[in-house]
Amino acid sequence: MNRTLTNFPASLLEVGEEPTQQTLLLVAQLWERFKEATFTRLGVLEQAVTALLAGTLSAELRRQAEGDAHKLTGSVGMFGFAAGSRLARTIEEMLEAEAPLGQAETVRLSELVVRLRRALEQPSPVQAEGESLPDTEHLPTVDDWE
Repeated sequence: MNRTLTNFPASLLEVGEEPTQQTLLLVAQLWERFKEATFTRLGVLEQAVTALLAGTLSAELRRQAEGDAHKLTGSVGMFGFAAGSRLARTIEEMLEAEAPLGQAETVRLSELVVRLRRALEQPSPVQAEGESLPDTEHLPTVDDWE
């Protein structure tokens, strides 16, 4: 299979190298393993927005949402969700500001979280459309790659 992925995480490749099918498979399998935790973190962001809209956002929930946005920034980028990574970073920056969020910022934050959910609900960019993952119980090891 020959495909170019502009969103593929460069850290998994040598400069100028195209991802191999085995690398794509590994990343797709990792995404399947970490998808639940990713959506749990997204749920915390949604809870924070709901509380913010209701005027009940606690400092603790804001810190937790900020931390989860930070984790999402790196993790979703690793799985090829470049736009999702940028959205999560913007969310993180908004939450880490010391000043209370005004109405305009609250609406923007809410929109960003909705856009992040939509981005992450798309198929993983490292998995080809219509391509299913093999039914395996383990991830390849370094020895499998030789």
